[in-house]
Formats: sequence, structure tokens, C-alpha cells
Amino acid sequence: NSNYGIVFWNNSGTSITNSGTIQGSGGNYGYGIRIGSSGSISTITNSGTIKGSKDGISNSSTITSIINSGTITGTSGYSIHNFGGSITNLTNSQNNLTLMGNVPINYYIKVNSTSSYGKISFTNASGSMNIGIADDSTLTEGTYEAVVSGVSASNISNRSGTYISDGNHYKYIVSNSSGTQWNLVVNDLTEDVQCSVDSGSGS
Repeated sequence: NSNYGIVFWNNSGTSITNSGTIQGSGGNYGYGIRIGSSGSISTITNSGTIKGSKDGISNSSTITSIINSGTITGTSGYSIHNFGGSITNLTNSQNNLTLMGNVPINYYIKVNSTSSYGKISFTNASGSMNIGIADDSTLTEGTYEAVVSGVSASNISNRSGTYISDGNHYKYIVSNSSGTQWNLVVNDLTEDVQCSVDSGSGS
């Protein structure tokens, strides 16, 4: 009772680029993309739709990078089921991505605007991750709510840094708002940076 959109059992180093629809439907194990324990994927780049009647992506092996600017969904399960697998880098702009199991080593929030940015919810989170801001993001000062949920402080190794967007310098931190929910708080350092440069220019 299975229907996979794409399945990889023994493949190694394969890359997938999707701008259309990858769908697995019907039965108890409908996966958009299924990676078996002997398979591995280099990169999944998705600007379209990956969906499964159970999980969008079910990973039992290794994925180096997932870059998601589209949608990944699982009807009865999760966007990404990673209970027995590992993901090195996950970049996301979808506002309702869900992940079951092992957290990625690096999670990058793609920010398009104050109202359009990546949000991810974890279930049975295991492991620890670094959280950063994805390349080509557009930042402004403020709080981006609920960028990450379902994890505790022990699941986060690093959650702060600096970022340059449109010539402006920002400092950011992923801050616990309540329970297992975390917000992205961004402060504009541009004026401070300019003052530092001016004061050090001499006469």
C-alpha cells in the first residue's frame, strides 16, 4: 500500500530540482520523495510543490541540502519525516513547514518581508542545530514571530549573528517567546557601524 512520487533506495549524490509538482498519493505510505536507508541526496531544490498523502519527504538516510522556496506538505504526516535520517542544511521560506525527528545541523530562515518568511514546527525533535538567516533575505528591524516551534534550548546550538541586507547591517537573535516557540528579533546596526567608521577616519 505505497505510492511514491520519487524513490531513492541505493542512489548516491543525486540532486533534485522541482518547479512543478511531485506527488505521492494513495495507500498508507504515500510520499512525495522517499529516500531509503541506502540512498543519499545531495540537494533538493524546491520552488514548486512536493506533497504526499503521508509525508512530503521521508528520509531514512542523508540529505546534504534542502532549499525550499515552495511548499512541502504531508496530509496525514509531516512535510519532512526525518526520524531515521540526517539533513545537513535546510533553507526554508514556507510559513508552515513541519518536521518529525532529527533536526537539521543548520537551519536557515528565508525572509522575504515582514509578512513573508519561513516558519518551521518540529515534532519529537532530536539533536541540536544552528539557526541563521538565509542568503538573499530581505531584512528590516523588528520581530518575526514563531519562526521555530517545538524545540527547547537544548536543541539549539547557535541562534544569533549579523547580516547585511541592502547595505544595512543587522544583528539578529532567535529568542524564546514562550514554551517551545521562538521568535527572530532583528536590530538595525547601520547607524552604529557608520558612526564607528566616521569616528575612526581621523582628520
